[in-house]
Amino acid sequence: MLTYVSVWTNIEPPGTVEYLKSEWDDQYNLTLKWNHPYVANGPLIQFHIKISSNGILCKQFPFPVNKDNYSTSYTYMIPLETCYSSEVNVTVTAINSMFRGSETSIIITTPPRTARFTEQPSVESIASSSITLDLPNVENFEGNSVMYIVVSNTKLNPKYATNIDVVPEVKTKLALPSEFFSWIVAEFKATPIGRQEFVIGDDTKSYSNHTINNLDEIPLTDKKNKSKPRKTKDKHSASSTDENKSTTYSRSIKITNFAKYVKESIENGELERQYQLIPRGQIKPWCCGSQARNKLKNRFNNIIAYDHTRVRLTKLNNDPFSDYINANYIAGYNPSKSNKQAAKASSINRNSEPEYCYIDPDYIQNSEAIAASNSSNYGYIDVSYVEGDHGKKTYIATQGPKATTVNDFWRMIWQEKVKYIVNLTNIKEGDKEKTEQYWPNAGEDLKYGDIQVKYVSSKIFSDYEYRTFTIRRNNKDRQIEHLHFTSWPDHGVPLYIQSLVPFFQKVLAIPRGVHPIVIHCSDGIGSTGTAILCDLCLKMADAEGAIDVLKHLYHLRNQRVNLVDSVEQYKLAHLVLLQCLFSSDTKIECNEETESIILQLLKSLKLKRQFQHINDTTWQNQAIRPLLDVTAKPEWSVKDRFQNIIPAAYGQIYLCKYPADDDYSDYINAVRVDGFRCPEQFIVTQQPLKHTVSDFWRMIDEQQVTTIVSLNKINIGDETSCIFWPTPKTRKIQPVPYLVIEFQERVSNDNHSTTILNLCNKEKYTKSTINLITLKGWIANKVVPDSEESLLKLWEETKKIGKGKNPIVVTCYDGAKACGLFVALSFVIEKIKFEQECDICLAIQTVRLNRKQLLTKMDQFAFLYEAAVIYLRSFDLYSNFSTLNKR
Repeated sequence: MLTYVSVWTNIEPPGTVEYLKSEWDDQYNLTLKWNHPYVANGPLIQFHIKISSNGILCKQFPFPVNKDNYSTSYTYMIPLETCYSSEVNVTVTAINSMFRGSETSIIITTPPRTARFTEQPSVESIASSSITLDLPNVENFEGNSVMYIVVSNTKLNPKYATNIDVVPEVKTKLALPSEFFSWIVAEFKATPIGRQEFVIGDDTKSYSNHTINNLDEIPLTDKKNKSKPRKTKDKHSASSTDENKSTTYSRSIKITNFAKYVKESIENGELERQYQLIPRGQIKPWCCGSQARNKLKNRFNNIIAYDHTRVRLTKLNNDPFSDYINANYIAGYNPSKSNKQAAKASSINRNSEPEYCYIDPDYIQNSEAIAASNSSNYGYIDVSYVEGDHGKKTYIATQGPKATTVNDFWRMIWQEKVKYIVNLTNIKEGDKEKTEQYWPNAGEDLKYGDIQVKYVSSKIFSDYEYRTFTIRRNNKDRQIEHLHFTSWPDHGVPLYIQSLVPFFQKVLAIPRGVHPIVIHCSDGIGSTGTAILCDLCLKMADAEGAIDVLKHLYHLRNQRVNLVDSVEQYKLAHLVLLQCLFSSDTKIECNEETESIILQLLKSLKLKRQFQHINDTTWQNQAIRPLLDVTAKPEWSVKDRFQNIIPAAYGQIYLCKYPADDDYSDYINAVRVDGFRCPEQFIVTQQPLKHTVSDFWRMIDEQQVTTIVSLNKINIGDETSCIFWPTPKTRKIQPVPYLVIEFQERVSNDNHSTTILNLCNKEKYTKSTINLITLKGWIANKVVPDSEESLLKLWEETKKIGKGKNPIVVTCYDGAKACGLFVALSFVIEKIKFEQECDICLAIQTVRLNRKQLLTKMDQFAFLYEAAVIYLRSFDLYSNFSTLNKR
């Protein structure tokens, strides 16, 4: 007899999805394919698809799972509408009825946009043996866009009929009639600027190398460009003029016109077009770095030092490979050279240097050893010189050292007598190593080969750290200054242009002599190239009163591959130059004179000018962010208290859909806001409407929030407002079936109260303690509270309670007015504590990045200065600042 027993297992987090793959079609649609998790641990209800770029969320999609589509494999198509030619991270997560699984991710490169004419090409004239075409401007071009001119005709000289017709695939692509003879008369790079005149049939040579005398035969080509700034040579024309043999990479702008030029060039796409003109990828030989013994020393296989400018280390023990260091001497700013070439606008002949592959004689002599080698790491390092002010060795551009190349790195530092190292990357970004830590921590004394490196001192700033080391070799000592910028993501750009300016000012202040400055990031091309580009352009601005970013970038690319690795970094360079040239220093050092300086500022017109400058330059931080396609849905508006205060594309909080089939349940009017040295420290949101209380508490649960700050008094007479937490009377609320929030206790003083709540997730079987801090007396229609002291006390209480990595939710009536003042004040106070500097303007620029409606009133601007004065008065800080500054 059989006995059946029913057993119910506990639902647990599902496993990861399997075999995630991607495909693109001709319509720019991304198709994702993946397999069902090997272990679901309960019925799946949906997959969550997320697309991000440079760590910023671009899109997210739910993929509901039901009995009709439950399968072993899944397919989902996503139209691509932004982020062309970009590297994006795609993640897919399985979700069952109670838990989210771990993400499965792939990194993919999105395809380029389709280049096209801005208007229809036209025929200007027809002669007996030629046709003149008027070719309009090309848009959506990429660096490798190529234009073909194809001629079709039913008549053709029989001797060419069998060997000139284009391949059938081309005919199909261009929709050419099969009975026509068609041939390509020209192929050349699409130019983004200016119209072009193109002549078919001038008795020269065609793309197909046939000569003709009339239109019944194969037309020949000659291209003339009406636009002077940039010219693109038809490489198939045998009789090009001298003018056609060179391509001009130059756009010199006077400093007086630079601000207007940058803003207009970003808005109309001019900077993108310039960037695409510059040759990309390997354009010079790098044979030595490609040798088997040296390959493993490169952090990336496609970033190797060019042969003709590489740095050479002194060989060790006759090892022929130990002199190889991936380093390039790269031309920097030269006043005399630049002035001589100003009138010529720096016309560069791309064909002036012969194509060759340089190999050292020692490598040739040891060719058998080279062929046999496959694993030695000794003696090679991925570095590049950048030529500069008074020679060809002003900078050394290099990758972040690997564990196997740290000794070589310090050999280079000693050999080149380097005094300054500029580091633009962190040791790790997420789980990926970006550089080996090649320096000692406080109190350490490390040895790399025969070089001893000893820690001396360090000073930490909001975005960088300034360290000092001593290095010793053969009983000789030298001092090394190490500038480490910590806020630059790999392959991306810093969130705030203003954060770079103080750092670049430090770099600019480095004395320039006969010894190079080492500058590196992870790959040695992106942020490294951007930093060098800014330095060169600022020196040109100082010497000539003009800036030519395009020319300097072209020079850099000829000396190390792909310096300035993205169009965002190219834009960033322009914006950093703007800040360095036109923005005044708004920080005030905290000392005995701080209070009098601030009080004088509050009485002057300078205060208004500062605030106006903040408003006028808001666009700059937005300009370096890639466009995101996030369109507000009409159904969201019922969840907004004010239609003019809604989440922007960046920083928006998304909820897990609940119920899963409700397409609009992922929306909440909330954004992430950065604090001082704390990215995404805050979540700023409106006080919940009666019908969004459930969304609010779902956000608290999903974002693992433990501290909530409520700034405005709840007006019960307002039909949109409500008490959104349990009180001693209600004791408990259950906004959604799986969440229960219970009142525990309440502590109160004259300024604020703290309510302790317990949040229980019945589906996940989790509990957490929530501290709700409520400010007293600040009514919603007032732009500032009754006193500066009240907000200062509130921040100190929040700081004490809200320690840890969990975000702090800050809420007020409209989600902007009071929230903005509070988070900006926190930035000001923490910067005073940490750096002994007061910078109100930087605080506002920082918190406004994801919500432009923060701090829009002059009264709030003045309030922050007044609060800073009161904070400084409250403590005996000045003696502490003096002590700190002497360390």
